[in-house]
Amino acid sequence: MRLEHVLASLICLPLVGCLDENAVEEEENLSTTESNLCSDGAPDAVVAFDDYGGESSAKSALPTNSYDHPACSDRFTVEVTGVGAATQEFSVLGGWGEPLPTTSQSACELAFANVQTHEYRSTLNCSGGLCFPQWGWHQVGGDVLLQGQWTPFFGSHLCLMAPTSPLPVFQPSLSRSKVRVAVRAYAWALFFPAYKKGEAGLWSAPIIY
Repeated sequence: MRLEHVLASLICLPLVGCLDENAVEEEENLSTTESNLCSDGAPDAVVAFDDYGGESSAKSALPTNSYDHPACSDRFTVEVTGVGAATQEFSVLGGWGEPLPTTSQSACELAFANVQTHEYRSTLNCSGGLCFPQWGWHQVGGDVLLQGQWTPFFGSHLCLMAPTSPLPVFQPSLSRSKVRVAVRAYAWALFFPAYKKGEAGLWSAPIIY
């Protein structure tokens, strides 16, 4: 950590927290320090995909740094099965699995989550003029950083998680059978992240009667 980051952290501490471009740079560095193999090993939770059912997700019982995997450190990993049955587009969701800070805008904006997505799908493997499907895990896009956003709400404010770049959106496909979403949830505090419970999964628009 550079000296100006240390000084900024010391100044911000009595004020609960403050955020600038340097802090965002630190968060982005944190999100990419580990290898991108969150599809390795068993997931922490498995849920069935619910087409038109809203959220197909799970929340961690412990802070996300309690869920360590080979090459996938400090993330809670959720595997959503049965996505091949989707009849409409669906998207990735991730964030804190506990209430976000509501004391102040500065505290809200120090809430972060990092989301990584993999899909298990078939690709054509061709050799000698013959092609056959081969199933395997494939990362979808890069890591996505989410940050707390202080949002007006009926004369008050809510703290909501907003992605700094788009989360993956999937179209229905029989060549995709499951999706894994891994989340690291934390608040930035002085030199180190304070890890929080995480939530990860998929969202499919519910039927409105």
